Amino acid sequence: MHMRKLKILIVDDEKYEAVLMEKCVDWQHYGFVIVGSAQSAREAMELFTRMEPDIVLCDINMPVINGLELSRRMKEQRPDAHIIIVTGYREFEYAKQAVEIGVEKYILKPVQADELLKTAEKIQRETAGFAETGDDPGDAEQRKGELTSTAVAYIESNLSARGLSLKGVASAVFANGSYLSRIFREETGETVTEYILRRRMEKSRELLGSTNMRAYEVAALVGMPDAHYFGQCFKRFTGMTVNEYRQQTRFGRNGEKTV
Repeated sequence: MHMRKLKILIVDDEKYEAVLMEKCVDWQHYGFVIVGSAQSAREAMELFTRMEPDIVLCDINMPVINGLELSRRMKEQRPDAHIIIVTGYREFEYAKQAVEIGVEKYILKPVQADELLKTAEKIQRETAGFAETGDDPGDAEQRKGELTSTAVAYIESNLSARGLSLKGVASAVFANGSYLSRIFREETGETVTEYILRRRMEKSRELLGSTNMRAYEVAALVGMPDAHYFGQCFKRFTGMTVNEYRQQTRFGRNGEKTV
């Protein structure tokens, strides 16, 4: 089966460095395609959203919004994106932050073409390893549906688990995290993280509307023991605070304090 070319986005405020990363490897020959080059975080996010690259080569040292913050925003938007930090900074703290954000690799400048290609090909192999084979397309679609259904069932059974995350779900259903994230989004229109938060908020509304439990008790029951964070998410999701929401339910009409 012909393998899909992985899309690469280059982000570096130094035009020369961006061109170097684009030209130092014959990307097309190795199964990649450069879909854009950005010199600012704003431009990068616009291209990231529009082009949906598989891999982002991102510099740290940029004005206004640095590469680490940009990487964080990209991973929040699309957890399945692979980000390779390319920078001249050698401080350990930057590498530590990059790992915490979930970037794939931390490469120091001056960029070595072989190291860059080696990292990209590792991602390529991982992606291909969990891609569909040349089987009947209907079977492939069925497998996608089954994987998503299994993931959904696991999430529903573990909504109260504090550490519920893409990584945990992927491990539970024996799938690669990046692959599950992509398939889940294709099948449901949401990322795994978005789905988990939405179901937790929906479960919270059910509990707040049908019990006299306090907000912190509900928060703990839906796997969000940090009551303050739970309150922020609830308001963002419903447009109301917990008390405002409760005023519309039978347990809030007597004016009792629920938080």
